[in-house]
Formats: sequence, structure tokens, C-alpha cells
Amino acid sequence: MVEVIWSYKAYDDYKNIVEFIALDSEYYASLIARKIWTEIKRIGINPFAARKVPEAGYNNHIREFITGNYRIIFQIIDNKCYLLTIHHTSRNLKKKSLLAQLR
Repeated sequence: MVEVIWSYKAYDDYKNIVEFIALDSEYYASLIARKIWTEIKRIGINPFAARKVPEAGYNNHIREFITGNYRIIFQIIDNKCYLLTIHHTSRNLKKKSLLAQLR
């Protein structure tokens, strides 16, 4: 089991996603919140089960799980995983913004 550490960006992304969906449906907001949490738990159990992120040049230590329309992107360093962002799949993920967050 590895430690999962949230970045401020990932926390803001999560909060904004849930709040935005809740404007239309509290039910679906709680559903996506649970789905995202389930994937974050998977990171802690086996981070290398996630796929490599194309925008990061398929770097072995930058990976993502996809749930619904969201990409949960994280970086693996030693025995820790740093959540970088939770990103909607329809939006363009700029390589520069992703790489700027790397440790």
C-alpha cells in the first residue's frame, strides 16, 4: 500500500467537479464523488495498474485511472503517489500545465 497525497490542484478539481454536478443533481454529484474516491483508493493499492499518460510522454511514473468522464492523474515517487489533477476527458490536457506540477 502506498500513501496518496493530494495536490491543491487535485483537491480544487475534485471540489469543483462535485459542486458543478450538484447544481443539477445531488444524486449524480454523490455518485461521481464515490467513483472518483474508488479510483483514488485503487491508486493506493496498486498504482502501476494505471495506464501511462500520453501527454507526459508515457513516463512510467506518471499514470492515470479513468472513471466516467474524468482522468485521475498522479505521479509515483518512491512509496508515495501525488495526485496532480482530476481532469474532464473532453478538455485538452496541456502537457506544459501537467509537467509544471511534477516534483
